[in-house]
Amino acid sequence: MRNIDNLTIHRFRGLRDLTLEDLGQINLLVGVNNSGKTSVLEAISTYCNPLDILEWINTAWRREIKFSRKSKLESLKWLFPQNSENNPDDFYQGETFVSGSGNFGVVESKATYEEFEGIWDTTENINEEYDQESLIDEIDIDNNEIRCGADLKLTFTPPEKIIQLLRDENKDLSISTISKKFKIWENKPLTTLNKYKSYWLLVDTVTPFSHRIEQLQIKLLTGATFQGFKEDVLELISIMDSEIIDLEILSPTGKTPRLYINHKT
Repeated sequence: MRNIDNLTIHRFRGLRDLTLEDLGQINLLVGVNNSGKTSVLEAISTYCNPLDILEWINTAWRREIKFSRKSKLESLKWLFPQNSENNPDDFYQGETFVSGSGNFGVVESKATYEEFEGIWDTTENINEEYDQESLIDEIDIDNNEIRCGADLKLTFTPPEKIIQLLRDENKDLSISTISKKFKIWENKPLTTLNKYKSYWLLVDTVTPFSHRIEQLQIKLLTGATFQGFKEDVLELISIMDSEIIDLEILSPTGKTPRLYINHKT
């Protein structure tokens, strides 16, 4: 059994009740522009990391160039189905729903998003199960000022074997789903939840422009080196150019490191 054998995207962006069956090790999505190919990949990314708020934010921003990104609230909202009948003056509410089968710790993944206006509470405690991580620079704003925010509730249903393991750890546990609520404020740091990451699936997305970002190239080559498969990377690259000897991260000036190709010529 593969990590994901079958996947149904019930609601996500503009997708409705799309089922992908008999998925293989390699799967190709083919379609004209704006047919939903990228939305499928985004749905898979959030399904594989159902409680990871950073993955949701990064997925919402992935289509946008960093310097021209919309606000995280506006970007997040567009991961959810849009109803053309909604009054633009109303606070937006939406829900996503993806389910699947395979050798993986998630059977179903749901998310609800609801906008509101309120006063940010600076005294709000951060639970010990969180690691605080700032996504964007904080901006000094009067704490008594009413501002826009959103409640994001992320929920996933583990397979029965994992539910049983959780119940074995806690005899009083009687759950079938695991949820976490996040209150998101514009220009304020978020918190990340790591407690259930062992049940999630490692996913990496390469966008049409990310291969041009040198810092990302350096990060990926470093990861390949640490994990012991740099030689596999070189073997793949040699298919395109057999005269490439090595890839190296060097810093000629002693400051910013750069990626260099060691080539026979």
